[in-house]
Amino acid sequence: MVDARQTYYSADGKPVARLCGRTLKKKARASSHMLRRPPAWAIDLQILEAARRDGATQVEVLDVETRRIYRASIDAFALHGFKLNRGHGDQIGLALSHWKVEARGAAQLALFGVRDGRP
Repeated sequence: MVDARQTYYSADGKPVARLCGRTLKKKARASSHMLRRPPAWAIDLQILEAARRDGATQVEVLDVETRRIYRASIDAFALHGFKLNRGHGDQIGLALSHWKVEARGAAQLALFGVRDGRP
């Protein structure tokens, strides 16, 4: 297992993502960061390429508003991603249909027999 810890920065020097093991992790707000047309999450193209070189095999976006975790393989970006630049540099987007979505804490609740908020 890769025990990589790497921080990736935006062009203006702000930390925007980190590599933990083989997962590129990013926190975002769906209300302002999720693409509307098409509904998708986008990652800075240079950061995604650097993370792949550093051993990343998946991407995880935590929506800090809903606490939902979106997961997709880096290969999904190569197969289904689309390049864009909407004023924030070159990015690659991946439609929501290619992400697995998990409500944060759902796994722990399932251990106690709670599903959809009901026991």
